[in-house]
Amino acid sequence: GMSLDHFSNQYHVPIHAMKIDVDGLELEVLRGAETLLRNPDFQSLQVEINPGSEQEVLDFLKDCNLELIDVYENRNHLYQRAKQVESLADCKESN
Repeated sequence: GMSLDHFSNQYHVPIHAMKIDVDGLELEVLRGAETLLRNPDFQSLQVEINPGSEQEVLDFLKDCNLELIDVYENRNHLYQRAKQVESLADCKESN
């Protein structure tokens, strides 16, 4: 498959918001969108996080300067760009 970063670059598609429901593959999809998530123009993300990977996903998104603003139906998490960005370079690379 093609990562979201690769798709966005190859087809010159700017992505500023995403909704993800991938049944347990959240972290893999988010890692494939790391460049998009780090971009200051990216503003919001809704992701359904399945049990078992929640803390890892939450840590990854926090490191990418996205802040959790709401959780509903126990698994749906809504994020937005954190208001104060100290350095986008601080977003951890995930390999």
